[in-house]
Amino acid sequence: MLEKGLIEEKIRKIIKKNTLYKDSIYEIKNDESLQIDSVDALEVLVALEEVFDITISDEELFPQTLENISQIVDFIYKKLSLLKSI
Repeated sequence: MLEKGLIEEKIRKIIKKNTLYKDSIYEIKNDESLQIDSVDALEVLVALEEVFDITISDEELFPQTLENISQIVDFIYKKLSLLKSI
């Protein structure tokens, strides 16, 4: 299972690649709002599924899921923990 620090690094790379943040993503604090638009959110979600080899259902998505880095890290960590326990 991936550690949260490694998950965070992968998430920052995904956001850098799929949003307008680019290099400034490394200046964003974990609890700072990302304020990404719906198109970027969709691209980030697809990339998360690919990178972490998971499926994210519509029922799992809430506005706060992509609110900030911490929320995304926690979501992915829990998702990976559930998969490991199966």
